[in-house]
Amino acid sequence: MTTHTAPGPRTEADIVLYTTRSLSGYSDLTPSDARAYLRATMTDWAVPETVSHELQLIVSELTTNALAYTRSPWITLTITLADDEACVSVSDRGPHRDLEAHQAEPDAEHGRGLLLVEALAHRWEQCESADGGTTVSAAIKVTDHKGPSCTSTRPRA
Repeated sequence: MTTHTAPGPRTEADIVLYTTRSLSGYSDLTPSDARAYLRATMTDWAVPETVSHELQLIVSELTTNALAYTRSPWITLTITLADDEACVSVSDRGPHRDLEAHQAEPDAEHGRGLLLVEALAHRWEQCESADGGTTVSAAIKVTDHKGPSCTSTRPRA
């Protein structure tokens, strides 16, 4: 994994760490791989464990949805960290679909993922990606980040 400082203005409030990973759109292991990558990144960035756990649940739901509802050969996971929030984004290559959190039937085995995302994230959003797919992002507030400042970067192998 390579950690980057995002381009743009360089004030303390604007500094962001980010990393991306391409994952298979056809493998049942993709949600597990996404969680492992996220967990390692959050550990490297010294993000509080509670935030890491919540983001792992979120990324698992988002990658599972991308696998289940698209025909994407690849899914892209993007992880960002600002001074006050950590965010995950999952992008597929389509077809684009509008997503909405809704209440599932009590005996349904599926259909609660976006409700979980909505409950854990302080904000979540979706948009159509440039290649006709869908990008879903969810962010969690980080209030007790005691790790290195977001102004420093450290590449990982």
